[in-house]
Amino acid sequence: RQALENLVGYPVRGMAYPFGTYNQKVMRWANFPITYWFENPQDAPDYYIEEVKKALNSWEKSTDYKIVFEENSNNPNITITFATEITNSESNSYVAAYVIPSISGNSLLNMNMKIFVKNPNDEYFTNNQIYNNALHETAHALGFMGHSNDKNNIMYLTRDTITQINNDRAELTEADINTIKLYGNYSRF
Repeated sequence: RQALENLVGYPVRGMAYPFGTYNQKVMRWANFPITYWFENPQDAPDYYIEEVKKALNSWEKSTDYKIVFEENSNNPNITITFATEITNSESNSYVAAYVIPSISGNSLLNMNMKIFVKNPNDEYFTNNQIYNNALHETAHALGFMGHSNDKNNIMYLTRDTITQINNDRAELTEADINTIKLYGNYSRF
């Protein structure tokens, strides 16, 4: 923790993601707003797009709009792709979404967020399941490369599995919101 505090310049006690770095670097977007684009919206039900937009808006609201997302097809920071192949699973757990970063130094150049359209049972995800996955993956797209140990945080490793089974709608916690300060533009907070 001390090394991370030295890196960011302030105490990280109470932060949820002490391991949210990539190659021991805190990753950030260099410019705001952060742009996004849906690469293949025709491959997913309309409510998938709406739930992803709601998740992005939840991150905006939680930061009092210091982090802003803008839909823009011209070289977007985040490309959201809907995967039509079905994830294979031999257990009750599976990946419903993930991000692939493109990085230069400490800056995020772009992210590809891949969201699966159906679960291994060939069923569409519910509104809440898409929202929860998008909320979690957006945190990765903001630069959180790790996961939380606290099951109440959106970045808890198995949180998606819990909310998938219960079909609960996740909420950002105070720790989720405070931790974003590690990854954002400090002068904005």
